[in-house]
Amino acid sequence: MRPEPNAISCAVCRDLAPLVADGVASADSAALVRAHLAACPSCAAEWPALAAGTDAPPAPETPLPAGPDDARVLRRLRRRLKNRTALLLAAGVVGGTLLTYSRYSVLVFLFFPLVCGVLCWQRDPAWRVLPPLTLAVSALAAFISSQLEHSYTNLWAAVRGALGWGVFTAALCLVGALAGYWLAYAFKKEEEEK
Repeated sequence: MRPEPNAISCAVCRDLAPLVADGVASADSAALVRAHLAACPSCAAEWPALAAGTDAPPAPETPLPAGPDDARVLRRLRRRLKNRTALLLAAGVVGGTLLTYSRYSVLVFLFFPLVCGVLCWQRDPAWRVLPPLTLAVSALAAFISSQLEHSYTNLWAAVRGALGWGVFTAALCLVGALAGYWLAYAFKKEEEEK
């Protein structure tokens, strides 16, 4: 039940104001004072003086305007973040695989561990998808490359070589994840000591 705006007089409001400002008034008394302050411009203007003697007089409560549905906004935000993470993972795996077949192929030893390590350090669960995805894409790229470059190679040798390369790149991702986990642990430990 909401109190009526003029349920108390200005004198009663002035008497109760310091108690409301200190937070020691009952909920009913606080509601009466706030309702009076909302309806009486002279008492509302005097609120800081009425609440004198307190450290920080709170402003009278006013109802908040209706906003957007928070749950819907959070669902949409989570969906966007998942989509962007998936896109970044795919771009990272494809970019790393293409990097393997460029003249800068030695950088693959840094690329895969770095990407997976950063994701693990940030506690992003997407890092768990990166090693199997890297294994699949790298193995497929190695198989295609071996078939295009060495058509004389038998199929079983091409599959073994491709799987070997895929396992190697996935292992690089896991090494990066382990390093990222250790970094996250070390920084967490350091923050706890402060």
